[in-house]
Amino acid sequence: MISIAMELMKEAELFFLDEPTSGLDSASSLLVITFLHFLASKRVTACATINQPRIEIFKLIDRLLLLAPGGRVAYFICTPYRKPAALLP
Repeated sequence: MISIAMELMKEAELFFLDEPTSGLDSASSLLVITFLHFLASKRVTACATINQPRIEIFKLIDRLLLLAPGGRVAYFICTPYRKPAALLP
């Protein structure tokens, strides 16, 4: 999390994050993504790779791009958040 904080101090308009929640517990992961979501509301773009996000994190994602093998686009959705049918209880 320290490396993320150091990058955020640069006040850039675009951030690329490679698995920013890797190695964090669920509460810390949610905190990081919540802050990235806050930044997005301030017109800062954050692009991140996240493996197996819990549903609370998934709901904070404004635009979702899922890639299939070979880099093909398998799924893309923009705001507002809509739960894919496969995730419905």
